[in-house]
Parts: sequence; C-alpha cells; structure tokens
Amino acid sequence: MLDMLDEPGWVHELLARLAANHQAVLDQLEAGNFLSLNNGCEWINNGGIGYTDALPSDGFDPARVRCRDLWGGQESQDLVGISPAMFEELFFPHLKPIIERFGFGCYGCCEPLHDWIPLLKRARNCRVSISPWADIEKSAAQLGPDYVFCCKPHPAAVATDQMDEAAIMRNMVETLTKTKQHDCRVEVILKDLHTVQHEPQRLTRWVALMKAARAQVYG
Repeated sequence: MLDMLDEPGWVHELLARLAANHQAVLDQLEAGNFLSLNNGCEWINNGGIGYTDALPSDGFDPARVRCRDLWGGQESQDLVGISPAMFEELFFPHLKPIIERFGFGCYGCCEPLHDWIPLLKRARNCRVSISPWADIEKSAAQLGPDYVFCCKPHPAAVATDQMDEAAIMRNMVETLTKTKQHDCRVEVILKDLHTVQHEPQRLTRWVALMKAARAQVYG
C-alpha cells in the first residue's frame, strides 16, 4: 500500500512486467494450440456457466482456438483497500488489454466493485461480479442493460445452523427489484460454500427460492 503512494513509478514498472509475462503465457497457449472453447457447460473464472452463442469470435478455426474465442477473467480482491482513482492510475492500464484480449471478460470476485464500475465499463467486453458486499442499487444503476449483473448472494445463508428461507427470499426479492428498475441482465450464482450442515437438499431449496423470487418480481 505504501509503495503505491511513495513509489508509483516502481509499481507501474512491476505491473507492466507482470502483465507482459501474462500476455506472453497467453501467446504460448495460443501458439501451442493448448486452448479449448469454454462457451458451453463450463465453469468460468469468478463463477457461472459459460453458455453463449456469441462465442467463438469471427474467423474461428476449430483447429486453433484463440483467446478471443474464449471467456477470460481477472479479479482484484487484494486491492479492496485502494481508491477508484488509484486503481485507475496504477492498475487498470495494465489489466484492460488482458481483459479485452478475450472474447468476453469477467471481472471481480468478492471485492465490492460498485465504485469501480464506471472504470470497468471502459473495457469493451466485461462482465462484472456483484458480491455480497457491493451496493446493489449503485451497481444496478451503473450497469444497466449493457453488462451482465453477476449477482452473488451471501453463501452463509445456506450454511448456518438453521436455513432462514424467509430472509433468503426477502433479500433476493429486494435485489431483483432494484435490478429490474434499471433493466439489468442478471445471473445469480451461489459460490464459496464450505458446508451446508450435511443437508445437500438445502441447495435444491435455495434454487427453488431463487425461482420464486424471480417470479414474484418479474411475473
């Protein structure tokens, strides 16, 4: 954290080297023909399934998959303590070319990104993770219908001693009401589970509650 304030030039140099190395690895994966499509029933990056008919990209050759034919992703949980301005100055210039190298990009995981969305929208293909710690109203207003609102309810709701279905339903109805107001494209993902108290049926019930909340809000 102190280096970002005291030695921003050094931080830029470090990040440029890391980004160049990452791009070189992607070059090698493409050149070696080690990539495969992930636009079907594959778990992608920070959560969710990769289903889309918008990939692979134009000019696709089944014999040689490119990054532009794939979902890619990045996250920045360890940067949660810095300001949007510092993220824009020091990190985003190095991250954006990597995001845009892919056909579609995912950004974020558990970090709250509501103050970073205006910046992330500069990346042409970015799908944004909305964690349990994000401001739902602010995120929905900024994402609107042009980006995927990747909603991640708090996983503790299905991991406590007693699963509070009323609270789960109430929270999701509130979230979907806000996203509907801004015509968001929403996907709901339950992840980072470590226990369901030996009751796997909780997951089936959680899905039913999500469907019920959607029906209540969207009809």
